[in-house]
Amino acid sequence: MNLLKHQFASRLKELRSKAGITQEQLAEKVDISVRSLAYLESGENGCRFSNLQLLAKGVGVEVKDLFDFG
Repeated sequence: MNLLKHQFASRLKELRSKAGITQEQLAEKVDISVRSLAYLESGENGCRFSNLQLLAKGVGVEVKDLFDFG
């Protein structure tokens, strides 16, 4: 698996959990399927640029925070 995809996937899942929302709730906010979100969080698929801002807003962070793998 691509390292960046893996790091992004882990970070997205972490932020969603911290926000206290389910995959279903975030998928609805971003207007993607739960299956698509599950693929993002598993690292199977990468994220489209058009969804980055929506995902960040959905979990209550800035876009740059999605890439804070530190």
